[in-house]
Amino acid sequence: YRVDVLHIGSIVKGTGTMEVLALPEGRSRFVWSEDLELPLGVLGRIGWPLVKPAFVAGVKRSLRKFGRLVETGTLPR
Repeated sequence: YRVDVLHIGSIVKGTGTMEVLALPEGRSRFVWSEDLELPLGVLGRIGWPLVKPAFVAGVKRSLRKFGRLVETGTLPR
């Protein structure tokens, strides 16, 4: 399964893709990729190395939480 997302917000723009790939023994792999345009032009590109660690930590936290929800079958309503 695959979902493509077009981000058109005032800050986040670009594309994202989420895929679920079948693995042996009834397992699966979730693959998430993003191709984002950084805001603020040159300033955004210069500042990205400073912001990136916090951004990556937030994404990892979100993915761990999502993984727990999927594995337990308890999705929020």
